[in-house]
Amino acid sequence: MRPVAVARAFAGRVWGLGKMRYVMDCRKEPSESNCSLTIAGERDEVLRAAAEHAASVHGHEDTPELREMLAGVLEPEAVPAV
Repeated sequence: MRPVAVARAFAGRVWGLGKMRYVMDCRKEPSESNCSLTIAGERDEVLRAAAEHAASVHGHEDTPELREMLAGVLEPEAVPAV
Protein backbone atom coordinates (compact mmCIF):
# COMPACT_ATOMS: atom_id res chain seq x y z
CA MET A 1 0.00 0.00 0.00
CA ARG A 2 1.36 3.43 -0.93
CA PRO A 3 2.09 5.89 1.94
CA VAL A 4 -0.70 8.24 0.80
CA ALA A 5 -3.22 5.40 0.91
CA VAL A 6 -1.99 4.44 4.37
CA ALA A 7 -2.42 8.03 5.59
CA ARG A 8 -5.96 8.17 4.28
CA ALA A 9 -6.77 4.74 5.66
CA PHE A 10 -5.79 5.87 9.14
CA ALA A 11 -7.28 9.37 9.08
CA GLY A 12 -6.74 11.15 12.38
CA ARG A 13 -3.52 9.27 13.21
CA VAL A 14 -0.04 10.76 13.50
CA TRP A 15 2.43 9.39 10.94
CA GLY A 16 4.37 6.51 12.44
CA LEU A 17 3.19 7.04 16.00
CA GLY A 18 -0.33 5.66 15.83
CA LYS A 19 -1.61 8.27 18.30
CA MET A 20 -4.97 9.86 17.72
CA ARG A 21 -4.96 13.64 17.40
CA TYR A 22 -7.89 15.86 18.26
CA VAL A 23 -8.94 19.41 17.43
CA MET A 24 -10.75 22.05 19.45
CA ASP A 25 -11.88 24.96 17.26
CA CYS A 26 -13.12 28.01 19.14
CA ARG A 27 -14.82 29.32 15.99
CA LYS A 28 -17.42 26.55 16.33
CA GLU A 29 -18.48 27.65 19.81
CA PRO A 30 -20.55 30.73 20.68
CA SER A 31 -18.29 33.60 21.73
CA GLU A 32 -18.70 37.33 22.27
CA SER A 33 -15.09 37.84 21.15
CA ASN A 34 -15.43 35.84 17.91
CA CYS A 35 -12.36 33.84 18.94
CA SER A 36 -10.49 32.14 16.09
CA LEU A 37 -8.15 29.88 18.07
CA THR A 38 -7.74 26.25 17.00
CA ILE A 39 -5.88 23.76 19.22
CA ALA A 40 -4.67 20.38 17.95
CA GLY A 41 -2.80 17.53 19.60
CA GLU A 42 -3.34 14.44 21.69
CA ARG A 43 -6.58 14.36 23.68
CA ASP A 44 -5.14 15.30 27.09
CA GLU A 45 -3.00 18.09 25.60
CA VAL A 46 -5.96 19.63 23.81
CA LEU A 47 -8.22 19.41 26.86
CA ARG A 48 -5.60 21.03 29.09
CA ALA A 49 -4.86 23.84 26.61
CA ALA A 50 -8.55 24.41 25.83
CA ALA A 51 -9.44 24.64 29.53
CA GLU A 52 -6.59 27.10 30.14
CA HIS A 53 -7.70 29.13 27.11
CA ALA A 54 -11.36 29.10 28.20
CA ALA A 55 -10.34 30.39 31.64
CA SER A 56 -7.75 32.98 30.63
CA VAL A 57 -9.44 34.37 27.51
CA HIS A 58 -13.15 33.69 27.93
CA GLY A 59 -13.45 34.03 31.72
CA HIS A 60 -14.68 30.50 32.43
CA GLU A 61 -13.69 28.73 35.62
CA ASP A 62 -11.46 25.70 34.98
CA THR A 63 -13.59 22.99 36.58
CA PRO A 64 -14.13 19.28 35.95
CA GLU A 65 -17.51 20.22 34.44
CA LEU A 66 -15.85 22.59 31.96
CA ARG A 67 -13.34 19.92 30.94
CA GLU A 68 -16.15 17.39 30.51
CA MET A 69 -18.01 19.83 28.25
CA LEU A 70 -14.83 20.49 26.26
CA ALA A 71 -14.19 16.75 25.90
CA GLY A 72 -17.64 16.44 24.37
CA VAL A 73 -16.81 18.81 21.51
CA LEU A 74 -13.35 17.48 20.62
CA GLU A 75 -13.13 16.29 17.03
CA PRO A 76 -10.65 13.87 15.48
CA GLU A 77 -8.12 15.70 13.36
CA ALA A 78 -8.47 15.04 9.65
CA VAL A 79 -5.32 14.01 7.84
CA PRO A 80 -4.70 16.46 5.00
CA ALA A 81 -4.87 15.07 1.47
CA VAL A 82 -1.41 14.48 0.05
